Amino acid sequence: MKTFKIEIIETLARTVKVKADSIEEAILKAKMLYKDEEVVLDDNDYIDTTIELFDNNLKKYKKTELINEIVEYLIEDEKKHYEEFEKKPKNHIYHKLKRLKDLNNPVRD
Repeated sequence: MKTFKIEIIETLARTVKVKADSIEEAILKAKMLYKDEEVVLDDNDYIDTTIELFDNNLKKYKKTELINEIVEYLIEDEKKHYEEFEKKPKNHIYHKLKRLKDLNNPVRD
């Protein structure tokens, strides 16, 4: 008999109302409510369950694919923004996106 690693992922979610002066402050307040256990998710907050074979290689692949999608989405706009500078900044996000793209898509012989 074989042994398989099966991953069970359960998603819970709840919308809370928070009074704040900005979205950033509202998110911070919600995080604190959750951290301080003033908001505790339970079975009433159930959204979905996914059951699938646990595969580290597949997870790494999915993560890489998601990173690639985000990089592709951002890189052209950031390149245009970078090129608008007369003196090119060395720490511009465009450089980091290019590096991330290269790291995730190595050239293979």
